[in-house]
Amino acid sequence: MPRPSATLARTPADERTSPHASDASACPSCGGGRLSVVHEIARVPANSCILLDSEAEALACPAGSISLALCADCGFIHNTRFDPARTEYSGRYEETQGFSGTFNRFHRDLAHRLIARHGLHGKRVLEIGCGKGEFLMLLAELGGNFGLGIDPGVKPERLEGPARERLAFIADFYSEDYAHEDVDFVVCKMTLEHIPDVDAFVATLRRGLG
Repeated sequence: MPRPSATLARTPADERTSPHASDASACPSCGGGRLSVVHEIARVPANSCILLDSEAEALACPAGSISLALCADCGFIHNTRFDPARTEYSGRYEETQGFSGTFNRFHRDLAHRLIARHGLHGKRVLEIGCGKGEFLMLLAELGGNFGLGIDPGVKPERLEGPARERLAFIADFYSEDYAHEDVDFVVCKMTLEHIPDVDAFVATLRRGLG
């Protein structure tokens, strides 16, 4: 999840890469080293979905660079200049597209297809990176399911509907701390692109599923 853009006045210090920046020599998905840069952009806002209160705050927004590299081994594309220290996921993060009729039709169609394909009726569903919980609500409403949503920017108070009482939310990042959750189905939709270390994330999730 965008706010109005603003002209950024940056000093060279703003372009420094922190010790936490991505390793440009290895693919974060498969670990392969055959990477080729396919697109580059310098000095862009490090957060695209944070709602800010003033022009001054917008001008002070952290900036970084984008250098997209394609992995010849697995086809994964990632930003070799990504720096998680500059990225914020919190209650200020506004990713919802729920006010778009077109997006809502896509959401509803996807929910229907997942329920039909995987027999999701009366099941316990975990959504990692659930945003504001709208899709999890659809799965609960259309399939009579129970849902657990994990996302650092979730705001449960914004959700209303007949299935709301069957949903629970945790304002946090998914980790092995939640591996004990007994679930029948895992959804990770529109979230993988926010995960810097894809291999480690998938491995953590797999261990949690047992």
